[in-house]
Amino acid sequence: MFDREFFKGEFFARLVEMPKTKFITIAKNYKTIVEQLEAVPESAFHRLCEGKDLATTYMHVTNCPAPLRLLVIKLLDSGKLIGLITNDEKTTPEMLVIRYARRWRIENFFKDVEAFLNLDHLPGIRQPKIDSMLYIKFLAFSMFNYLRQQLGGQFSSMNIESIYDALLHRKAHLQLIDDRLIVKFAFFKGQETVIERYRNLDAKLRFHNIDPRIPWLGNVRISFIFEDKDGMPVS
Repeated sequence: MFDREFFKGEFFARLVEMPKTKFITIAKNYKTIVEQLEAVPESAFHRLCEGKDLATTYMHVTNCPAPLRLLVIKLLDSGKLIGLITNDEKTTPEMLVIRYARRWRIENFFKDVEAFLNLDHLPGIRQPKIDSMLYIKFLAFSMFNYLRQQLGGQFSSMNIESIYDALLHRKAHLQLIDDRLIVKFAFFKGQETVIERYRNLDAKLRFHNIDPRIPWLGNVRISFIFEDKDGMPVS
């Protein structure tokens, strides 16, 4: 069970008593809880991943008689402490953090698709139309998310709109020559980040056994051209 809104000791107590029911939720920033997070000694932490340390301890929540397992994540750049509370005693702390991170991707999805991909604008009341729209929105989100992971660095923590504004919100000149669609971009700051990914696109697609022709666009292939500050093609 995952939820960030049920933070009540009485509810935790009921869940603890329910067989085969495990929960994990983020700790609220209540004063008493923050004090317990800050009381975890430095020696209890170990490296979770780059930029984050992890410690495991126990804490008490008002109206829950049983102590709950507490995972404390420290963000090394800011020193911020994040607590995850669970009654799962068997799963490793690292796996619990991964599970909650995956669950949080659901929130990221809705935030991104509502704010930038207009999930809140339905195409009508017919279910097939709504299902098709949701599929397309999820496909777009997945493509952006893959790009975000591939770019890494500062882009790994950006939302879809920020990545779009930084790299993709650019005008281009399109020209259809025979069976190839030429997409030419004038110089823009940061273009070196994407040039390498679009260079030799046909060969890259074939390497992965993907036909470079686009069936819904008349089987044309796409070539991307980027220009330098002087208007010359970047080789």
